[in-house]
Amino acid sequence: MHFTTSSQVSSRREKAVYSVFERFTDRARRVVVLAQEEARLLNHSYIGTEHILLGLIHEG
Repeated sequence: MHFTTSSQVSSRREKAVYSVFERFTDRARRVVVLAQEEARLLNHSYIGTEHILLGLIHEG
């Protein structure tokens, strides 16, 4: 029997998320990070188009 630890699951998720964003340009990645920050500052548990727009505005 094989058991998976939470750190193994977390590592797999991080790799999956990274593989999605590796196709993005550096600037696009910065916009997503800024969008995440905007969502956090607004106490939102999601990243919506409004957060992406704010990230784009901040990135210039």
